[in-house]
Parts: sequence; C-alpha cells; structure tokens
Amino acid sequence: FNITAENIKNAITSKTKAIVLVHTLGFPAINDEIIQLAKDHNLMLIEDCCEAHGATYKDQRVGSFGDISLFSFYFGHHITTIEGGTICVNDDKLHDLAKLFRSHGMTREASPELQNQYQLRYPDLNPLFTFAVAGFNMRSSEMNAVLGIEQMKRIDHNVARRVENLDIWLDNLDSSKFITSFNRYGNSSFALPLMMQGATRNKLKDVCNILEEEKVEYRLGTAGGGNQARQPYLKKFPYRIEGRLPQADYIHDYALYIGNHTELTKEQIINLCIKLNEI
Repeated sequence: FNITAENIKNAITSKTKAIVLVHTLGFPAINDEIIQLAKDHNLMLIEDCCEAHGATYKDQRVGSFGDISLFSFYFGHHITTIEGGTICVNDDKLHDLAKLFRSHGMTREASPELQNQYQLRYPDLNPLFTFAVAGFNMRSSEMNAVLGIEQMKRIDHNVARRVENLDIWLDNLDSSKFITSFNRYGNSSFALPLMMQGATRNKLKDVCNILEEEKVEYRLGTAGGGNQARQPYLKKFPYRIEGRLPQADYIHDYALYIGNHTELTKEQIINLCIKLNEI
C-alpha cells in the first residue's frame, strides 16, 4: 500500500519542501531510509496517521517520527470523537501556526510571544481580532474531547483486537485467489484489505455481490477515492506525477476493504473468508 524510499528519492527536486508519508490502512510507511532521505535533503516530514493509531516502527509509535503528524477521530477509526482529529508538532512555531489556522487565523489563541509581536507591529488593530493568516473554524467541542480522552484508556486493547482480526482474515483467505502477503510488522489495522490475484471486472463484481449478500459494507479503492491522481480536485493545482503509479491504479480499479472493529468475532471473519474463497 505504502510509498517507498525509492519512490520518494525519484520524485525529489530542488522545489521539494516536504515528504508526506501516509500510513495506509494502519500499515506503517516509515523506515530508516525515508527518515535519512528527509534529513539529507532538509525536508519536512509530515506523517498522515489518520488510519494508523497505535501502529509502530521499531517499537516507536507512528506520528512521533516527523515534524508534523495528523490523526483522525472520525467514526470507524481506532478511537472516535464522532468528528475531528488532532495535529501533533515538535516545534513552537508550528504549534502557533496550527492554532492560528484552527481558529479563523486569530492571534489571540497563539503564544503570548506571538501575540505581543503582532500587537507591536499592528497597534491600530484590536488584539482580540487580529487575523495573521486566512484560517478555518476547526475548534472541536469539550464533549468531543471527553469522548476521545476516555477512549484513549482502551486504545491499546482496540488496536490489539483489530490486529488479531487482521491475522485471522489474511490467514484464512485463499492466497491463490487473494493477496495475503502483506507485511504486518507494526500494523494497527484500520480495515481488512481485499485484493484479488489477477483481478478482472467480473471477479470484482463477484466479490462485491458476496459482500452485499452478506450485508457487509465495503469501500472500493481503499479510502473510497482510490488513486488520488485521478481525482478532479487535483487538476486545480500545479503538480507533477513521478512515474506511472501502477500499484495505485490496480488498487483503484480492483481493491477494496471492509471494516474492522473490536466486536468482530473469529467465526464471522472465517465464515466470510469461506464464502469469498469459493469464487
């Protein structure tokens, strides 16, 4: 699922400012080569951990390697606050910037030092309504925070159960029909991936029919959007694609995933595997 150090190395130019590393479906994308690449080229490392709460690399949690890391707490993730998420940073300036963007760009939620800088520079402006950047309104409620804090107490349990489910899933799918050779090291399993060997449109339709008959919700193309380079929003920005992205296209066209959660039973997973293996 994940980008490799070689992919990144081939894409770096003199204009490159950052590496955005997505830990897809809970599979950690970080490794020593990527960390070294970021250092060698003086690039910011941004970790997208939205699907990877609790995933690890060398016993260190993802989200703690980069300059910035992002987590989603939307419904269906390892823990949920119903809506929202969090950003983690390791730099005071980035921390201030995150707080500015969170709250309309107003300086009043930034550090006292930054507030003082703007008051001295713009004495004619109301310090409570000084807008340093064109920000957003992304202030979650206290109720959302309570839900998240309480669930943190059982996140290790949630991750362990999801990983157990993933092992049952991959161990019971027919490896001659489905791809099961995923590197599970450090995985926290956001969902259960389903990728066919030598897929065709008809085979994909057969899989979807079984899932629908069993009333199992699924998403095509991993996170629903598949290969992001094929999405219309990207055409509004200047960009360059390095290479042909064959893996992303294969996943876009032929892969899907089903939900993973703590209440799934071994019997449910094995029974679904048996039906899928009959294809």
